[in-house]
Amino acid sequence: MQGVEKLPQLFGKPVRAPAEVRRNPVGLPRPVVEQLLPHLEAFQASLWVLYHQYHKHHWLVEGTAYAELHRFFQRCYEQVHESLDRIAERITLLGGVPACHPETLVKRSFLEHEPEGGYPVEAMLQHDLRAERELCIQLRGSIALALELNEHGTRRLLEDVLQAAEVRATQLAHFLGDRAITE
Repeated sequence: MQGVEKLPQLFGKPVRAPAEVRRNPVGLPRPVVEQLLPHLEAFQASLWVLYHQYHKHHWLVEGTAYAELHRFFQRCYEQVHESLDRIAERITLLGGVPACHPETLVKRSFLEHEPEGGYPVEAMLQHDLRAERELCIQLRGSIALALELNEHGTRRLLEDVLQAAEVRATQLAHFLGDRAITE
């Protein structure tokens, strides 16, 4: 396979720099936006990581519970994708530029990519539960910050994402039964 032409030569200079923050149409003060954007960017990046992990598990699941888990993982990656899209839209509404380059997303994520390869079903479920737990912990902190900043739109969005993550974590724990990680 031959190399692809350098993209900057094809596209030219972006009209907005990745770190540029524009005024927002909803009247949020710039200092509030500047405090919240790094949180939203980390969630968007982390949800991409989780999306890829669930999608991989959807492709690789095997065993007696194949059909049920195959559908479950699909529902999970679809929910996660919806959440990350809503967060990226919020970043845009606040005047930011959502990241999309894989290297940038990996750097901003607080979740680590699962190593390449296939794993036993129990390990997949454990990996997903660890990721969902960390997502919930991070979301609670950012919800508290949004509340402190009196930024209810972002707070509400993050609460919705948290509730969905808690449901997925509970479902994962049910699949794992006594083997669920507890802390």
